[in-house]
Order: sequence, then structure tokens, then C-alpha cells
Amino acid sequence: MRTAALYTSIGSLVLSALAAAPAGAWEGRGSAEARGTAIAAARATAAGIDFVSCPEKEMLPDSLKCGTVKVPLDYAKPDGKQLELTVSRTPATGPAAERQGAFVYNPGGPGASSITFPMAGELPEWKEIAEAYDLVGYAPRGVNGSSAPLSCQDPVAYTKGPTDAPTHPTQEYKERRVARAQAYAEGCATHAGETLRHYTSLNNARDLDVLRAALGE
Repeated sequence: MRTAALYTSIGSLVLSALAAAPAGAWEGRGSAEARGTAIAAARATAAGIDFVSCPEKEMLPDSLKCGTVKVPLDYAKPDGKQLELTVSRTPATGPAAERQGAFVYNPGGPGASSITFPMAGELPEWKEIAEAYDLVGYAPRGVNGSSAPLSCQDPVAYTKGPTDAPTHPTQEYKERRVARAQAYAEGCATHAGETLRHYTSLNNARDLDVLRAALGE
């Protein structure tokens, strides 16, 4: 019997076995997306992930191997446009008979990537976990490392930081920050167009279920 994959988000470790909800549990579009998730997961189970050397641009150690998993842009249309998410992994270092499953790190953010996460297995405090679990990172949809990264702002205009963060911000400062946030959001809508609505936390959760299936968990 396979052990459910382990998932974690920033600040907490969450044990979960993500599974597609039965079609009858949803109405309308929700039922279509539930069916789409089940279809995508079944295809991922059949395809698996071919782990090879990671792309040179990622500058990852040879101990990490990378592959890709395909997920639908729109889970209500599983036969439509597909996204490829880059996945990284280091196998469990302990005896095969004692392996417990895959430990997948959800980087949160939004906008973060966990491609480098498997390197945590080299840290002493992760030794026992690394012995029992494959450590798996991935580039979520919309993040650099997926096949359709979102770009919300002209890189030339992007402030790399640090930015000022006064202890007692003035009203003028607040208004300036709000205006900047609005401009950033409008940039996302301009560059992504109609596809922006598919870059959601709910679809990221569906992607994780497809990734679970692709890992054989």
C-alpha cells in the first residue's frame, strides 16, 4: 500500500493525501474541473516523470534530478492547452524497504518556486526525513520554470529592492504603495489576458494532485 505524499507550505508541515473530488460533489463548472483533475491525474500516473539532469540555468547540484509534469491550463478542459511544470527530486537516502513516500514542498508566495528545496536533505536537521522520503520541489504554474511564466511588470522598471518601509508611513506613502500595487495587478491582466483567471491557488492544489499521481503516490 502506497503511503500518501507529504505536502508542506511555508511555516507549517501538512500531511495530506490530495485526491480529486467525485464529480457528484460539484455543480456546473466545478464538476467539469473535478472530472478534469481526475483525467489529468490518470494521465500523469501513466506518464510518470522522467528524471534527468536539471537544466543548466537552474545551477543545481548533480545530486538533484529534474523532470516535467503536464497539467491543463483549464481543468474544465483537460484536452486543451497544457502547461509543463519543472519538478526536482532527490531520492530517499535510506533503505528502499523503509521509504515512506514523497515529500513535496509547496513554496507558497504566491510567485515562489521550490526547485531548490531538495537540497535541504543535505542539512543535518533534515537527515531523518531525507532517509525516509524523496524530497521534491517544483515550479508552480505562472512561475519561472513552468512553460508559461507570468510577467506583470516591465523588468527594466521593476525595483529589485530593498524598498523603504517606514515604521510610521504617511498617507502619501500609503497611497503611493496602493497605486503601485494597482499598476502591478493591471500589468498582470494586460500581459496574461484571459488566461490570468487560471493562475489560482485552487488550480495550484489541483496541480499538486496531478504531481502526486505522476510521482506514483
